[in-house]
Amino acid sequence: MRISKVFITILFLGLFIIAGVLLYMLWQDELDRRETQEASLTSTQALLPPIQANVAAAQADLTAAQAKLAAARESLAEWQAVWPTPPPVAAIQTIDYGSKLFILAANNQLNLVEFRGNEPSSVTIGGIKYQSTDMEIKVSGAILKINDFIGNLETSDPYLTATIDAVNITFYTEFDPEIGGVPLPDAAITINILALER
Repeated sequence: MRISKVFITILFLGLFIIAGVLLYMLWQDELDRRETQEASLTSTQALLPPIQANVAAAQADLTAAQAKLAAARESLAEWQAVWPTPPPVAAIQTIDYGSKLFILAANNQLNLVEFRGNEPSSVTIGGIKYQSTDMEIKVSGAILKINDFIGNLETSDPYLTATIDAVNITFYTEFDPEIGGVPLPDAAITINILALER
């Protein structure tokens, strides 16, 4: 059976057209993929400036927080340098007494401005040796609350062996621009606590 030249020509032409269509489809797919990638790149680039701005803002916040932390540490160091050193543990657990004073002042809506325990000394009363410790307390607040605080000092369990040696109350009458008003009264209280020597 002979294949005619026309059939071969048509066959090659058909193969050529099919190959051309396939190449065109591949080229179109590649073109579509490229356009999709360019659109994605454009949208990503549009998102980049806000992200960079957020990163810059976060870095600024971090820098500010680090500065505040450094300032707080410096303030703490200054406060620790000024805060009085408590007497030794032998002085009837003075730190424990100090914490109880803070709580007692807070319960009476007062600010405990200052607390200092002096070095203990040994005293003999009726042939019995005691440790005697003087404590100086300064509180600030309403005068009725100060009176309540002093009354609580006389009746509170931790201070049953305490005597109140002095109370000096200061009243203020001048306007203080820093607090925007007249400061509340403050009271400097000196107490003495006895404990049996061991």
